[in-house]
Amino acid sequence: MKNNFIALLGLGSTLLLGNCRQKSEDPAPALTGKRWMLEQVNGTPISVSSYSYDFASFIQFNAQDLSVSGLAACSTIKGGFALVADSQQLTFTQLTTTPGSCSDLNFATTYLAALPQTQRYEIQGNKLLLYDAAAATPRLVFQAAK
Repeated sequence: MKNNFIALLGLGSTLLLGNCRQKSEDPAPALTGKRWMLEQVNGTPISVSSYSYDFASFIQFNAQDLSVSGLAACSTIKGGFALVADSQQLTFTQLTTTPGSCSDLNFATTYLAALPQTQRYEIQGNKLLLYDAAAATPRLVFQAAK
């Protein structure tokens, strides 16, 4: 009887510990956990202007659930992202936006159109560069927020 109890206790402990999830490893620590402020769209710099909300545009990557959130002028961005292990391939998935009430959305529209076309990324110092499949130059350039 005592041996059955010990065996049952061992089995229960194994099942209990087997169901515990270990925290997944961050797939790209240089990319995730930062707020990346939009700096350029298709080579055109975003200027800080009192007439535009473009300067507040950003993107942020969450490693825990592989989600992405951000702002395009005054429209919110939500979705997911996928990385290919040991590469710089990056794709966005299920991107949705909630429109804001900004009047001039020129940069925001181009920014939102470029995100789903992203195929790879580079990080150079405090800059995040996003490329589509055909471009030799980045479509979007971000700078890490201070």
